[in-house]
Amino acid sequence: MGAEEQAAFFLTEIHEKFRNNVTEIKEITGVLQDLKKDLEKMDSLGEKEIKFGISGVGNSLDFLAKRLDDAADFFEFYLGNESSVNVVLLERDAYMKINQILRWNKVDVRELKRWVEELEEIAGDLKRNPHDLLNFRKLPTIDIPDAAIKYPVWAIDKSGYCLAGSDYSEIIHIDEVLEEMESGNVPFPVHSVSTR
Repeated sequence: MGAEEQAAFFLTEIHEKFRNNVTEIKEITGVLQDLKKDLEKMDSLGEKEIKFGISGVGNSLDFLAKRLDDAADFFEFYLGNESSVNVVLLERDAYMKINQILRWNKVDVRELKRWVEELEEIAGDLKRNPHDLLNFRKLPTIDIPDAAIKYPVWAIDKSGYCLAGSDYSEIIHIDEVLEEMESGNVPFPVHSVSTR
């Protein structure tokens, strides 16, 4: 499984961990209530049985404390402060946007351009380079002629319109790209990631 595919499961994994920790806390609450009932019954026991019961309750409390510490660590890590929550949400948004981009239907390159701009904005908020999040040579596309790759062209839709330019900001028809490449009039420097 590639990094992009693994990333798509981030939100599901975090949600599962969250639900598991909430379930764990609810179970601990139930065990504590049972321990309270057991303690209330101890007044009718002999001294030896009371000591044995206290020891058992003590062991149970130690175990429950460890389980609560584990749950607290999870919540502190993911939700400990506002910036942690924001990072988690931004990472989720990035992974959802990457998934959306990778599922583009190749019908209208303007849609892909808008999604790439949204990913760049999210990446900026995360203080990351969008290229660290997505290999732009893996964008869904109609076959790109070799000559157009150096323009650079990143994707082509079913009508022949391209997402092009070193910053993914130009929409141009493939025929125009090929004409400019033939004439040697390339408006952009060849981008370092524009070759396969």
